[in-house]
Amino acid sequence: MSGTTRIGALRHRVTLEREQLAPDEAGSFTRGFVTVAEVWAEIRQKASRDLSEGQRRLRRDLFEVTLRARPGLTHTDRVRWQDETLKVTGCRAGDLEGRFLVLLCERDTAQ
Repeated sequence: MSGTTRIGALRHRVTLEREQLAPDEAGSFTRGFVTVAEVWAEIRQKASRDLSEGQRRLRRDLFEVTLRARPGLTHTDRVRWQDETLKVTGCRAGDLEGRFLVLLCERDTAQ
């Protein structure tokens, strides 16, 4: 995000979720997600592109999700926003004072 982030820009309620692996009966693991926090965020779509994976066509949308800085977010976390799931792919500081954090996220949808 360029310039300073204003707290009033954080107008979308989002849920931060963390991946959790639980052992199953077959000796493997079941992957699930647990809620870490519900926070206010600014969500900006940055780009979209069409991809092909084998016979499937996908559309990948890239987002920046700005929120108040918090420790411990990783690339296996995700953001739930309305009915959307955004995969966290990276993060960066949102301002020089360290008050905000910008999560780089993507969403894949089949076409």
